Amino acid sequence: AINAAHQEKLDDQQMAFDLENTNLQLENIRLMTTAVNDLNQRSELIEDVMGMIGVEIKNTQKNDKPLPNSGGPYIPAEDAAYDDLLKQVDKYVETVKKLPLGKPLPGRISSGFGKRVDPLNGKKSMHEGIDIKGERGDRIRATASGKVIKATKNGSFGNYVEIDHGNGYITAYAHMQNYLVRKGEWVEQGQIIGQVGSSGRSTGPHLHYEIHLNKRPVNPKKFTKVADISRTFPAKKDIN
Repeated sequence: AINAAHQEKLDDQQMAFDLENTNLQLENIRLMTTAVNDLNQRSELIEDVMGMIGVEIKNTQKNDKPLPNSGGPYIPAEDAAYDDLLKQVDKYVETVKKLPLGKPLPGRISSGFGKRVDPLNGKKSMHEGIDIKGERGDRIRATASGKVIKATKNGSFGNYVEIDHGNGYITAYAHMQNYLVRKGEWVEQGQIIGQVGSSGRSTGPHLHYEIHLNKRPVNPKKFTKVADISRTFPAKKDIN
């Protein structure tokens, strides 16, 4: 009788253990499903954003055909879905980090990209960037990480900075009161590179901002439209 009671107790403990283990497995499946769905949404959002600004996304779909001279343990595709998505999202995020997204400073666009009447001589001209209105001393920040390739006085552009972000992207910042970086310096996205001013050929305090892709000017406005996934910063006059 004692042995039977002991066995019954062991059976009850085993059943409780099995039930708890099953519940844990179900919870893991639920968490994994939620994580995969979340990553899918993030991936689709980033794809939409990159599509908006014309960035091509390479097909990351794996070849279903058996590979010659290969092997390794079999892992069901369902179990690997999270890892595959995580790698894909990480790749997308790294791409996005190198894109000049958002504005280099808050403020309304006072003059757009393209043909316009020159503000000084009244003649028709081509504007290869956008002008963003600001107050003297407002902080100007790099819209993406990269290497400073110019930091100098540049004729009608006044105090001027150019940053090479790789993948053919270069941003330019003009008419600054002063610049706070040097040629050859590496800057991070959001780093302060200068202050708003009216140096060079200018009618008042503002930032002239350009984006070049493969040495051709492109309209920065479509890049500023996706500022919700880029870093945004308030304008401040203090530098410390």
